[in-house]
Amino acid sequence: MKKWTFFMLLIAVLLFGSVIGFNLFKQQKIAEYMANRPEPEFPVTVTEVKAVDWVPVIEAIGFIEPNQGVTVANETSGVIDKIAFESGTQVEAGQPLVLLDSEVEKANLKSSQAKLPA
Repeated sequence: MKKWTFFMLLIAVLLFGSVIGFNLFKQQKIAEYMANRPEPEFPVTVTEVKAVDWVPVIEAIGFIEPNQGVTVANETSGVIDKIAFESGTQVEAGQPLVLLDSEVEKANLKSSQAKLPA
């Protein structure tokens, strides 16, 4: 039993000593590397100073959302025949924005007129 205890104690001391020795060795190597490390060089660019007009503009990528908006809806459904405005332009109140295809309605009108007694 004494041999086994002595053997375990010896292994514990060796393990503990190895950990401490490794940490001391590591610290020594780090200090050695830092002492022999060359000074870092910082690239420097030189230019002449010129007077220029400064325009306060920032170019950025982003998203713009308006404070107010308009929902445009039509009174009747149908197939769009013509768009009467360009995207992004201002329009006047009452100006038609789109024209709907009225061929079906015209045919229904003629059919109803034909059914009327003369």
